[in-house]
Amino acid sequence: MIKAGFAATVLAFGPGIGANAQQAAADEVAVAVDRGAYLAGRFAAMHEDFLGAAPYLARALEADPTNAPLASDALSAFIGADNRDAAFALAQAITGATRTSQLANTVTLASAAIDGNWRGMFEQLEAGRSAGPLIDGLARGWGHLGLGETADAISAFDEMVENPPSRVIGQFHKGLALAMVGDFEGADAALSQPAADGVPMTGPAVLALAEVRSQLGDNPGAIALIDGFFTSNMPPEAQALRDRLEAGDAIPFTRVRSPAQGMAEAYYAVAQIAAQGDDAFVSLLYARLTTWIDPVNDGAQFSTARLLADMGNMVLAEQAYAAVAADSPSSDAAQMGRAMLLADNARTDEALPLVEDLIAAQPENAGYHAVLAAMLRDLDRPADSVTAYSAAIERTPPANRWPLYFSRAVTHHALRDMPSTEADLRAALEQAPDQPIILNYLGYLLIDRNEKLDEGLDMIERAIAATPDNGAVVDSLGWAYFRLGRYADAVVQLERAVLLEPVEYEINDHLGDAYWMVGRKREARFQWQRALSFATGPNAPEGIEPEVIEAIRAKLADGLTAPATAGESDG
Repeated sequence: MIKAGFAATVLAFGPGIGANAQQAAADEVAVAVDRGAYLAGRFAAMHEDFLGAAPYLARALEADPTNAPLASDALSAFIGADNRDAAFALAQAITGATRTSQLANTVTLASAAIDGNWRGMFEQLEAGRSAGPLIDGLARGWGHLGLGETADAISAFDEMVENPPSRVIGQFHKGLALAMVGDFEGADAALSQPAADGVPMTGPAVLALAEVRSQLGDNPGAIALIDGFFTSNMPPEAQALRDRLEAGDAIPFTRVRSPAQGMAEAYYAVAQIAAQGDDAFVSLLYARLTTWIDPVNDGAQFSTARLLADMGNMVLAEQAYAAVAADSPSSDAAQMGRAMLLADNARTDEALPLVEDLIAAQPENAGYHAVLAAMLRDLDRPADSVTAYSAAIERTPPANRWPLYFSRAVTHHALRDMPSTEADLRAALEQAPDQPIILNYLGYLLIDRNEKLDEGLDMIERAIAATPDNGAVVDSLGWAYFRLGRYADAVVQLERAVLLEPVEYEINDHLGDAYWMVGRKREARFQWQRALSFATGPNAPEGIEPEVIEAIRAKLADGLTAPATAGESDG
């Protein structure tokens, strides 16, 4: 099994087979087939390594081609690995052997849509090879349109509208179908119904309705619709559409230009439903099938890339981002997605040129400068990072600058430029006076420098009030008490901080210092030893300065030779 739950029980084997039955079937498989290939494939599949699982499961399937659970596992791996030919061939073999597999039926319906084989699609449905009631219903509607039977198509969608579980999606697809055949007034009526009775205002629905409104000569209404829904962070596709509307263009209806694209929207809808239900595996299957039917469905390409990245399939995720066409409004977002993917996987040096290319093309994009700044900081280039953050700040509306001020402050701190650090923190605090992360950082900084001690302590206490279970903030309060010579109070807070962040080396080090100052020297050495192991072990955070580790070793050897009070070294 690649995944227990909805994916395995409903899609792979059909309804009614529970997890225990699946496990029993899987155990039988391991005996019946090439055991080494099966076990290797299953191990890879359990870890959602589709590229690793697919060849092993294919080999195991060659040894026992009639094994239904194994075939379903292999089919899932083929879809995940983007092996379309193998998936279509296997799905056809499964259904040809009259096995019950909802996943195979879902794949063969997708294959029929790609080929425009609408009669074959109806033959499958009439034979009872169901892909589930939602996909079956939508396939009937788009299949009729593929055969030129518009009235029958609308009737099929109306049947879905009359059924409460499928009402919303049926209404949406009815609107898409009407728009595709040129009935824009009917499409407007279908897509404009209040959410309680019809289509909720989602991003795809808004863009589809905006195109319909433009065809009806109402560009201002289409713009108002987009502005009313995308109040911030307007996606590239929406911005591109809005720009054309603003220019007075009559926008053709492009959301669905063929029955096959309608089927792609059907699959993508199920992918989104599964994602909302936290079933990432099912969402990936349907998003991937969407891209096979309609390769220019950028939403599905992005969903596929993100899901694969979350599952650790970095090569496949990169390929999904690369599949977004260069002339798509979303191409820049895809390039940024790839850059972020590389950076998140310790390949920031490869990500940097991608971001620099985006900045060269759009030098006024503040977000690109901010991403560049973060990457430069990750590459230990703090001076260049400060420059990039400054460029981002200059291009950001004043009211929205506090996160950038904070990030630049952290970078100034890495350069040991304390005046600039404090100035940026105060600029951030002016915009976000109750933001715990700023209060904690600036409060700690003031106390550590033996400046404005009352103000610093007040800031940390306000941060604690806002985030009482944040181990880093609790540590700041404990360390502030330590710096102020309130060692007993420091112990109370630092013990709590260690409970909240047990493997954070700095908190353990601080607690060791506090124990020493209240005479609990054996416990102090224990905490310092823990701090040293966390600072030097295989999971140690990056960037720990050698003198910090040497200071801990010195305390283990000689104890805390002098109390660390405000303004002195952390010891």
